[in-house]
Formats: sequence, C-alpha cells, structure tokens
Amino acid sequence: LNLAEICNAGWVLTSYETYRDYQLSFGRVRWSLAVFDEVQKVKNPAAAMTVAANSVNADFVLSLTGTPVENRLADLWSIMDLAQPGILGSLKSFSEDWESEGADLNKLHEILTNGTPPAMLRRLKEDHIEGLPSRSIVYTRGTMPPEQARAYDQAIRDAKSEDGGSTLQALGRIRSVS
Repeated sequence: LNLAEICNAGWVLTSYETYRDYQLSFGRVRWSLAVFDEVQKVKNPAAAMTVAANSVNADFVLSLTGTPVENRLADLWSIMDLAQPGILGSLKSFSEDWESEGADLNKLHEILTNGTPPAMLRRLKEDHIEGLPSRSIVYTRGTMPPEQARAYDQAIRDAKSEDGGSTLQALGRIRSVS
C-alpha cells in the first residue's frame, strides 16, 4: 500500500477483506475516526477479520449494523469490543453472565443504552426519522407457478422425512424455492 497517499487522503474506504489482508500496513496509519458499517462481519472474536478490525489505530470508532446478533449473544460482545473495548468485560465473563439460562437481558440492554453517551443507539423500523417519507407496507397476493409449487411441496416433504437433512438446510431449500 502507498502509505503516504493513504495518510494524505481526506478519507479512505476499504472492505473488511482488504483491511484484513493489509492489516499491518493500515495499522501504521493513525486514524481520527474509523467507521465500521455492517459490523456484524466481525462477530467472531477469533476470526482474522475481527482481529484486524480490533487492531485499528483510531481515536474514535463508530460501528453500524442492522444485525448485531446472528448466531449467539457473543456476536454482540465482539461488536461492542471493537466499538468500546472492555465495556462488556471479557468474552468468558460475558458468556457466563449473559448467555446463561435466566440471564436478565434487560439489564444488558440498560448497560448498553443508559450511559452518557450511550454505547448503543437503536432505531426500530417503526421509528420515523424527520425528513424521510413515511414507511408504508404493501401486501400483494399471488399464486406460485405450478413448477415452483411442486418444488415447494417437495422441499416440505423432504424436510419432514427422516433423511431430509438439518432444519437449517430444509429452511434454506424452502427459502430458495420461495
């Protein structure tokens, strides 16, 4: 990478994969701000992409995602560890405290949203932002073409059979037909 050019740029845009591949070069740059969009890409604390993102040399980190938890609550820990290292403790203690049966997730929500400033802001779909048009939902009904209906029925039968594979595979087949 041409570090002189990068250092003189007003801003730099890169993918997670490129940042991972050039982590050592990017790590030599002192950033004022790092913005991680679709930050769920760093949900796995052991992945090379997460390690690279966590090595960012920035004064301020902003993380944006519409999907903070995909597989387990530790996804949230990994994202927050990038944005505000240490706010949720170690991964081990976080998992023991929050992923256990009966954990009070409302308390976790309070920890993340009640600080000054809050560590997490969340906008719900029903929240309206001034200046944007109102959200509208339009439902349309239609009938599957016969070939698609047969494939859908077959996917359902396969899912119900003993050799239909895992539930996730079955859902994937149904989704692809739909």
